[in-house]
Amino acid sequence: MTRDRLNSFIHYCSTVVKTVLSTTTVIAQGLYETASTMLLNWWSGKQEDEDTLEVVERQSTMTQGDFNVILEENNRLKRMIKFAVSSHAIMNEATSILEDGADLWVKRADVVDAKVLEAEQERDALTLQLEEYQE
Repeated sequence: MTRDRLNSFIHYCSTVVKTVLSTTTVIAQGLYETASTMLLNWWSGKQEDEDTLEVVERQSTMTQGDFNVILEENNRLKRMIKFAVSSHAIMNEATSILEDGADLWVKRADVVDAKVLEAEQERDALTLQLEEYQE
């Protein structure tokens, strides 16, 4: 694999990881904002109509069951956020690993490139010596 192809491959991998990472970040932020809005609406005495998504006033009389529903929803949203944050952390770690691997391969490619250049220079010098001997 030539150095240009290796650099292209590394760039491609880096782009893919960055895209996945940014998408995961957007999803996590969206989940967080949705959860925050829903919890604020619940605690301020409002709930969303699931058909129209309009905010409607919730009855002020709350039973223990209503609190349990709120707590269940709160726990569900916490789990979703925890999952999104964990996914984000995993993607960050994967990006770091890929970048470290890419740096290593670029360094190896640079070493190989330097050795090829050295071999070409040696070949050119030997070619000149051969031409001198032939004359």
